[in-house]
Amino acid sequence: MKQINWVKKILWIVFSIASICFLFFGVFATIICRGESAEVVQVLLIWDGIGIGLVAICIVHFKKAKQAKKDTLLSFDENFDNSTVSDAAELQTISAGKKTIFQKKRILIGAVCCVCIGIIAFASFRHVQNVKLEQQKAEAEAVQEYNRYVDCLNQLYVEAWHESTDAEYVCALVSKVWTDSIYSDYSDKETAVYLTGTTDFNDAIRNVYNDENIKKKLSNIKDQQEFAKYIIQKLQSCPDELSNAYNAALDTYTSSNAFAELALAPSGNLATFNNSKQEKINKYVEDASKFAAVIPAKQSVPYFDEESKAFAEDVKFADVVNQSIDKLPNDIRVEDKSLFDWSFESQAQINGVDGTVSYQAESDAKIVKYIHWKAAKQDKDTVDDFVRKLSLLYGEETESESLDENGHLWSYGGGTGTSGVILNDEEDSLEISWLG
Repeated sequence: MKQINWVKKILWIVFSIASICFLFFGVFATIICRGESAEVVQVLLIWDGIGIGLVAICIVHFKKAKQAKKDTLLSFDENFDNSTVSDAAELQTISAGKKTIFQKKRILIGAVCCVCIGIIAFASFRHVQNVKLEQQKAEAEAVQEYNRYVDCLNQLYVEAWHESTDAEYVCALVSKVWTDSIYSDYSDKETAVYLTGTTDFNDAIRNVYNDENIKKKLSNIKDQQEFAKYIIQKLQSCPDELSNAYNAALDTYTSSNAFAELALAPSGNLATFNNSKQEKINKYVEDASKFAAVIPAKQSVPYFDEESKAFAEDVKFADVVNQSIDKLPNDIRVEDKSLFDWSFESQAQINGVDGTVSYQAESDAKIVKYIHWKAAKQDKDTVDDFVRKLSLLYGEETESESLDENGHLWSYGGGTGTSGVILNDEEDSLEISWLG
């Protein structure tokens, strides 16, 4: 009998300690996660409510147990005074039998409650964990999506610039040929080839559009129009915080497209054509200048494990790919203005390995299209560690037939799916390239 009582007391003590720990953990988690989403806070508040209920059950039990013990002692004293010894023994035997059954039930109930607390605690903890992981994943994906739209904005800027540059070349040539044809001026070697054998300016202009070099430029203009249209369609679903940039992009797209159409199909007389050409140049330059001013920098993708966070900080300089040169790090120096138009250089340490970073950009569009990091030859374990950590940031590797067994490629989207990272383990160096 005494042994059963002790087992029961121990189980209730364990149950009480578990309930208090359950409540303490819930309150502590609620305080720590008070800034999290409403769903996480709601789960933790429910957790707190369950903990309070369990602690209340323990308090009520111990109060009842204390009162029952007091009542039993009083009842025993009264029966002892008013009954014979044999009656008291019989009464104790019957009472003991009932208490044994009751105690077994309470022990069973206590054990079941302990199991239930464990299940509820485990399930609640896993649920909170899963909600937090989903929230972190959603936060990272939102930033990545934002950066893809920023890539789209920069790519549209570049395409509009190429389109307008080709259009300006064609329109300028048409204007000169048109003028020299009217005045029969053969002194300019560039226009004379289109005037030879013609009877009027229409024939001369037709010769311009039959020229293979001009045909190639016109074909480029059409391709750039299609690509720009594709990008502007993708930008239609950009977040509200990019609405100003989108409106500027739409204006630039419209003005560059109008300029391209003039190059593809000139109309009117010489005066109206020249006026139209100048108006479209001015409009494009104005819109492109406004557009460039409102294209934002990319946001840093959040990583929640220390390893990814540290490696992402090492390669943070690569965020400027597909962005304007004014987003370059402060420590860069101008290395060359002829190689790939502009080239910049700085030093950077990645994963504990020192290397040199070069940034290459188009001179007129001023958009960084290529970033290259180069370090001394590394051992296999170090290279494997680089590959693993690049996969943490950019996902699974992409298969490529153009790379040998020492090359690794990660395609990470961007506006058109062309952006990517390449790691090459060369004979005398380790190199990583970010492509715009």
